[in-house]
Amino acid sequence: MKRSSWLKLVVCLIVLLAALNSSDVKPRAKSLPESGYDFYVPRLLIAAESQCAILARGWEQARARIFDGLKRTLGEDLPRDWPPLNPTNEGKVRRQGYVIEQVSAEFWPGVRYAMEVFVPAGRGLFPAVVMTPTGAATGQFGQVGPRDPLYQQLGGAFARLGFLVVGAVPIGKNYPNVAYPYNGIALLAGTSIAQEQFHTGRRLLDYLLSRKDVDVNRVGMIGDSDGGWTTLYTSTFDSRIKAAAPGATNYTFCGLLLPQLWRTFDEAEGNAPEVLTYGANIPILTACNAPKWFYFINNALEHQRLQYIPVIDGAAKAAYEHAGVPERYSSGLFPCGHGIWPVAQVGALSWFSRVFLGHEPPPGALALTPVNAGQEKPPRKSFERLAVFGKEIELVWPGEAGWDELRVGILPDDPGKEGFLRIIETRRNDARAHRKKFAAAPEGIASELARSLGIQNLTMDPKAGREGGFTALETEPGLRVFGHWVREAASKSEAIELVVGTTEDRERARKTVAARFDLLLREEATLGPDTWALVMLNRPPVGMWAWDAMSAARWLKGEGFRTVQLRGVGNTGAVVAVFAAALSRDIDAIHVEGNTIQSLDEDVVGKQAAQTRYWAHRLLWVTDLPELKTLLQQQGRWK
Repeated sequence: MKRSSWLKLVVCLIVLLAALNSSDVKPRAKSLPESGYDFYVPRLLIAAESQCAILARGWEQARARIFDGLKRTLGEDLPRDWPPLNPTNEGKVRRQGYVIEQVSAEFWPGVRYAMEVFVPAGRGLFPAVVMTPTGAATGQFGQVGPRDPLYQQLGGAFARLGFLVVGAVPIGKNYPNVAYPYNGIALLAGTSIAQEQFHTGRRLLDYLLSRKDVDVNRVGMIGDSDGGWTTLYTSTFDSRIKAAAPGATNYTFCGLLLPQLWRTFDEAEGNAPEVLTYGANIPILTACNAPKWFYFINNALEHQRLQYIPVIDGAAKAAYEHAGVPERYSSGLFPCGHGIWPVAQVGALSWFSRVFLGHEPPPGALALTPVNAGQEKPPRKSFERLAVFGKEIELVWPGEAGWDELRVGILPDDPGKEGFLRIIETRRNDARAHRKKFAAAPEGIASELARSLGIQNLTMDPKAGREGGFTALETEPGLRVFGHWVREAASKSEAIELVVGTTEDRERARKTVAARFDLLLREEATLGPDTWALVMLNRPPVGMWAWDAMSAARWLKGEGFRTVQLRGVGNTGAVVAVFAAALSRDIDAIHVEGNTIQSLDEDVVGKQAAQTRYWAHRLLWVTDLPELKTLLQQQGRWK
């Protein structure tokens, strides 16, 4: 190699080394020490579900507390205007011994719903059943619900036995990947997919009881999977239901979510806000149904759920014994998979007949006939046919003649995303009117805000230590968050700038000459989605992050620093900073920068943000960022 080439190589290496040592080059990020979060949520789940118990003493008081909690979970304690149903008969299909009416009704303002109504021959008053099926013999999206052949069979069999049945799929279930991502903004607006699926059951019940041919003293409900969940909650909360038979919804929350599923499981259905804060899991809700008639339908081929059956049965039997009616609770275990398949249909039909008719169908009245194995049928089309009084229930499959006759006008089986967003918009408007009352009397904001953020029962006692180049703050027992000094203070009298935001936003934040301590967001990379664990425990990420910022301010004050100024950078940092400053007097001043979210109402819910990380149950019924900004300005703390 020539001398000139060697010189050029040496010069390049010197320039490269200089660049690497330049203060303009960011140092390699340090790996964080263990925070304890891996055990934190499981510990919360176990502690919360351990409180779900039938007490030897005080069960009635516990039951009353659960019903008070359910009012909040299901939105029953908030003002709400329900429109007249204005039912419309869109069509009618005749079957042997009954007719199927296609009926629509306005369940929510501007949202009409499709129902299939199985009406027995003859004149009422008929015993009646609300049916919320969500399985599918067709195996096709958009065709679940009472139109599915499996549930044409169940509804038709009920009608042959003299029951009037109204059926519909819970809202959002047909299109979960489309509707469910908006559960976060629904929570902000004071509702949820779970709440509106419960209201699907309630509105079906409203329609059923508006009919002149129904015996209001003999009304039951049945559903499977998500429809079983809807049945359980509707029956628990609504005294108009006298007998309930949920199916394929047998689990405990710890059993379902532990050891690892709690991290990612964010299905909106069944995710009832705050239920674990007042001790309401599936076994306890089942027990709360005492003394009404109750039949739990279990599936023997769901092997992963079999261990929960004795837990549910044990809790329910204790409550029914306590109520003095042990004979009113029972459960069945049927050799089938997820759903109410024909063998389970026979069990449910027999049970409802015994409860409402006073006797089971006579021997041979319900008979199952296997489909001819030689027939060329789609795989899931070959379930057993049910014959009632010697005649098979007539079924129509998609693509066959008569399938479209079962459609309810031009309505979809489920309003899906469009319907759910319309409901959210209605509740958003209701919330806006309600929080004006808090703005007029701001002294009530703090406690309600803390409850929405899930931090009202936490005790602030931050402890600090040094680990791996970071300051480790224990903000909750067994949980540590981390921060570091960007510029240490020269004295305790110097104002400290406490900076909160995502790593990217903090690195982009403007530099100042002030002493600065950066607080890292707890589990920044993983927290955000409205997972089952966090929603049921009422631990929204923005609440956790606000608590950590409040704890850091308390720690700094405890270290002797006189002035703590909180700076929120980026959208997440700004939201967290506003909440923290509103709830903590350890924060002397607040400043936000680099944020485009000025209002959760306008910029998150109003823009229909999917899978938002800024969810918090009912927060917009209490306050919003502009109101809190005004409050902080009045206190002279907004900079």
